[in-house]
Amino acid sequence: MEIDSVSYLKFLFALVFVIGLIGGVALLAKRFGIGTRGPMRRAKGNRLSIVENMQIDAKRRVILIRRDQKEYLLLVGGVTDLVIESDIPVAPKQEIEGHPSPKENTFAENFKEVMRRKKNDRILKTQD
Repeated sequence: MEIDSVSYLKFLFALVFVIGLIGGVALLAKRFGIGTRGPMRRAKGNRLSIVENMQIDAKRRVILIRRDQKEYLLLVGGVTDLVIESDIPVAPKQEIEGHPSPKENTFAENFKEVMRRKKNDRILKTQD
């Protein structure tokens, strides 16, 4: 049985098409945050855990990390990694886990507030 060049070309084009589909799906999954690690649950005895993370843009991500009874807000993925806020006290456990009480700010609101304060600090330093 002899395979001619047309069969080789069909095989090659089919292979390129399938690899292209896989790459396209991977890019879409990355773009929409599918498949990224969500909050990691703390196992008994672990001192370190990722409480929450949020994609800022294609490269940067904000991560809220808990160690012992303190939380740290990190900006990672750029040229340098940055500690935005450290020694954040851990809030007491909420009645319904995963749902903030009405008077508490959400992670996104806290992040916006921290970034606003940092921006105001920079403006004040430039004015001096």
